[in-house]
Amino acid sequence: MQYSYEEFVEILKSRKIVIYGAGSMAGRFYGILCKRQLEGNVICCAVTVLKEHSGEDEFLQGLEVIALKDAICRYPDAFFCVAVHESNRNEMVHMLQMEGIEDKDYIWPVPYNCELMLSKPIKEKIYISPGEIVRSCDDLSVAFRWLAIKQYYGLIDNGYGLYLRSLMIYSNQKTAEKRLESFKSLLSNWDKNGYDKEFGCKVDEELHILDGRHRLCAALWHKEKYLLCDMYRYDETYEDLEGPFVQDAATLEKNGFSRQEIELAEKTIAEMKHSLI
Repeated sequence: MQYSYEEFVEILKSRKIVIYGAGSMAGRFYGILCKRQLEGNVICCAVTVLKEHSGEDEFLQGLEVIALKDAICRYPDAFFCVAVHESNRNEMVHMLQMEGIEDKDYIWPVPYNCELMLSKPIKEKIYISPGEIVRSCDDLSVAFRWLAIKQYYGLIDNGYGLYLRSLMIYSNQKTAEKRLESFKSLLSNWDKNGYDKEFGCKVDEELHILDGRHRLCAALWHKEKYLLCDMYRYDETYEDLEGPFVQDAATLEKNGFSRQEIELAEKTIAEMKHSLI
């Protein structure tokens, strides 16, 4: 079921909330709720199967992590926020449906993240050159998307591996591999049908990319003149929630990337910007 932003905020204020997911996307979503002081009704995180472990994942930012079946049993009137990447959304929504959760009692909250943190866009559905956005970009994760594109088109043979390792800084291998296949599908569809204007990007007024890094790189590769974007106000506190989603040299080094690989990413960003001259 679709909810407007205002309806979703009212649900967060009025109903018991279970965050379905306990990974980086769930942590980011809960962090945004805390920033907006909307976390008061969040009662726990749920996972499909609770792994046996020594306490490593029993809590997410202070929230208890329990099995989905237990969450449904304990909190039969709860509203479920499926806080996972799009590549895992359908599988987890199916699990909720199998457990008898009605459409009105769950949502995929990721598309609301920018609004929750930064309020409504200051400009909607405006056309911005991909080049303008890239000129403002120092996020090395964008470089790995570009290298994956180069392998897709047969120009290099190490793009996919670096791309997967970049994603696996904040997701597991299975999710990373699903995202690679989704990226390949995006490129294939772009080749066949051109730019689908239903899918744009979200940027702030400083042209930092908030959502849509894959689409940005695909648009730049295909030399699109403009991308359809929503623009939000700039707020430096949002950067605190980006964590490993935005990657610099220190993040990559901490996660096992070699100096040579980091320099390749930095060189790639520079080349992307230079190609716009």
